[in-house]
Amino acid sequence: MNGQGLFSPDSVAWKIDRERAVLLGGGRSLLMQLAHPRVARGVAEHSDFRRRPFRRLARTLTLSLDSVFGDRDVALRSAGRINAAHASVRGEGYSAFDPDLLLWVFATLADSAVLSYELFVRRLTTAEKDAYYEETLHATQVLGLRRALAPSDFAGLREYVSEQIASGAVRVDDTGYAMAHATLYPPNARFVPRAAFDAGAFITAALLPPELRTQFRLPWSLRHQAAFEVFVRLVRGGVPLLPSTLRHVPQARAARRRVA
Repeated sequence: MNGQGLFSPDSVAWKIDRERAVLLGGGRSLLMQLAHPRVARGVAEHSDFRRRPFRRLARTLTLSLDSVFGDRDVALRSAGRINAAHASVRGEGYSAFDPDLLLWVFATLADSAVLSYELFVRRLTTAEKDAYYEETLHATQVLGLRRALAPSDFAGLREYVSEQIASGAVRVDDTGYAMAHATLYPPNARFVPRAAFDAGAFITAALLPPELRTQFRLPWSLRHQAAFEVFVRLVRGGVPLLPSTLRHVPQARAARRRVA
């Protein structure tokens, strides 16, 4: 950590999380979280997610980006708001502060960010992926995640994700399926064209692990795969051509001005 914030300007976290293209993996991360039965139950019982998924997503995204790009006071205040929101999230068989749930949520975020960056921006070296993992894991400790419980490196994190799915510890139940459908097709967003939601569901389906894509009953075929590969090439080719105002999130641009 540096005096400016939880992450330094030359951190891999700044490099990855500043990219708007990385946000294309947000649906993947959300659905992977909801694939954990206890996470899905906590969200269903302690939020208005079914009615206002955009509101929760926007709040979560803002707090996350403030934690990465804000100065130390802003970052810690954002972490405090997240902890305060989680304090009441507990019920039969789950708590928002359960170590295994904290690790799973962190894993979905870190894995999805790296996957999206490599698909839509550029490949990362093993050292860069490990650095991103260590930076974000270190910062996440203010939310209660203990380093000793986490895998040793990014490759270990990917193995952990695969093992959780293969073992059935992460498996879509009825609650998770209903919450996922509300995420992809919000019932109270009739002002948004259906095609926009179809596009989001398509990208999310493409990025999900195949087992979870099947469990969420999202359609996929060779034609879907071919269309997604074209989409990836278009985005990856277009990202370097964009000005910073379009390419990077506002929090990153503000942070650059602050440290300049």
